[in-house]
Amino acid sequence: MTRVAGEVADGVLPHGFTTDKYMREVFLPNVAKGLERGGRTWDDIEVTGGGFAVFGEDESQIEQKLDSLRQPISFYGSTRSYHDVWRVHGWEDLGMQLHSMSLQGKWEEMKTIIPEDVLREFAQTSTYDRLPQFVAEHREYSSRMNL
Repeated sequence: MTRVAGEVADGVLPHGFTTDKYMREVFLPNVAKGLERGGRTWDDIEVTGGGFAVFGEDESQIEQKLDSLRQPISFYGSTRSYHDVWRVHGWEDLGMQLHSMSLQGKWEEMKTIIPEDVLREFAQTSTYDRLPQFVAEHREYSSRMNL
C-alpha cells in the first residue's frame, strides 16, 4: 500500500503504531520505490509525521503521561497486521504474546507486559519549551506533523 501511495498519492500519513526505525527501514523505502515506479520525486508527495507523542512542562510530567501509551501499544501490537513493526525490532514474540492475550480477552493485562524499552521506542517525547527543536528534528522525513 505504501508503494502505491508513493506512486500516485499527494501524501502519506503513517499509522500511529510506528517507530523511527520502522519509518526509516520500511515505510520510507517503500514510498521511495513507489515514487520511482511512478516517475516522481519526494517533492511530489507530502509525508506527515506523527506517532505516539507525549508532551509536558518537564520530564516528570512526561514520565507520568508515558504510562498511558501502554494501552494503545498493546492494543495495536496485538493485531497481526501491524506485526511488521515488531519484526523490525526483533520483538515478534511480544506481538504474538499480545495477540494470544487479545484472543483470551486479557485487554487490561496486555498493557502490563509492554517493557520500558519498547514504550520508549514508540514514544516521541518533548517538553513544551523544546517543541520547536522536536519538530525540527522530525522534519528530516516529515513535511508536516500531527501533534
